[in-house]
Amino acid sequence: MGLFGKKRQPEYINRIVDVHSHILPGVDDGSRSMEQSKAMLDIAWEQGISTIIATPHHMPEAKNASPETIAKKVAELQAYVDEKRYDMEILTGNEIYYYGEVSEML
Repeated sequence: MGLFGKKRQPEYINRIVDVHSHILPGVDDGSRSMEQSKAMLDIAWEQGISTIIATPHHMPEAKNASPETIAKKVAELQAYVDEKRYDMEILTGNEIYYYGEVSEML
């Protein structure tokens, strides 16, 4: 049994990739704490998610998380996932705000 008394899906069901997630704590309008991020991971695992791409906002003239900060927080969450023995991978990414000079920024 998982959280909320729900049984996890059987292993033979295809796993899900979450390609847009604000799971990194304290970097945008998503998770506000590491505890909240861990709770989000527990729920994702119960729902059959096998891969999460962490996509914090990246906007022009905003205080954006650095690649180093993103990598550090992803590593912390991956350590939690590994400790819980969840067969889940967390990958780095960004939700990039589109604007006229985005190609130059990239």
